[in-house]
Amino acid sequence: MTCRKILDLQSRTYPICGLYLVEGSLEQIKDNCRYFVVRTPIPRGLFILTKDLILLKNISSLTIQCVNQTSMEIVKLNHPQVVQNLHCSCEIFADEFYLPIASLLCDTIDNV
Repeated sequence: MTCRKILDLQSRTYPICGLYLVEGSLEQIKDNCRYFVVRTPIPRGLFILTKDLILLKNISSLTIQCVNQTSMEIVKLNHPQVVQNLHCSCEIFADEFYLPIASLLCDTIDNV
């Protein structure tokens, strides 16, 4: 039988970066966390976050086509990263990326 470590508990009395990221001041974060500014472009991509949310990175336009609709929705994106709702029975075209109909991710198909 293999025993795996699942959780590490640390005392709140010792300064740790994670605690200051959640509830500290900017000065505490600067003093206790190591960070580096990365000056490379954000890679392009489409990522499923949950069954109804996707993350779009460096995508200029998004087209949503749903089975129950005759028209499609075209959205111009002006931010480097955007979180978008994903509806059941809809497919996503995001620049060169394609996400097929997402009904397999949904419990029931919505009438969108």
